[in-house]
Amino acid sequence: MQGVIYTRERCPICGNRMKDNLRNAVCCPDHPEIRARRIFVKFGRGHSRKFTNYDMASKWLNHLRYEKDEREEKFDIKDYSAKRPKSVQALAPLYLKE
Repeated sequence: MQGVIYTRERCPICGNRMKDNLRNAVCCPDHPEIRARRIFVKFGRGHSRKFTNYDMASKWLNHLRYEKDEREEKFDIKDYSAKRPKSVQALAPLYLKE
């Protein structure tokens, strides 16, 4: 499956990197009660999004996976970027200049 949930945080007790337990949190492998506060979803090279809640991050990743499977030829990761290069707001000024 494409995409991953991760964090850049480290455990304050032992210094280990926190990992996704694939159930309910990104936490330290040795101290499961220590959970990450800033969670990132990375999907391919061009998409990364920040979350503070594991459930929302997991839902977003599942949504992207579903969209990619269902709309294989129409799926474009740029549709989900923060700048939205294909949105009306981005394309309208270019159209009006012509």
